[in-house]
Amino acid sequence: MKKLGLSFISVLLLSGCAAEGWYHSWEDERLEQCQYAKTNAERRECEREATKSYQEYKRERERVLQEAEKQA
Repeated sequence: MKKLGLSFISVLLLSGCAAEGWYHSWEDERLEQCQYAKTNAERRECEREATKSYQEYKRERERVLQEAEKQA
């Protein structure tokens, strides 16, 4: 039983690390897309969003999900 619990915790930790790694791996792709913005202001906003930390992204995502749950 102890082994099962430890395995479960390990999977949870690894999946969290994988999600953050995935988020950071796409940063260059997101920045590249900013080059197609029509104005300098749009490009700066795009770059600001593209370089947002994973923690900021996660907080915003959770907030949006909570708001969606309230509306449902």
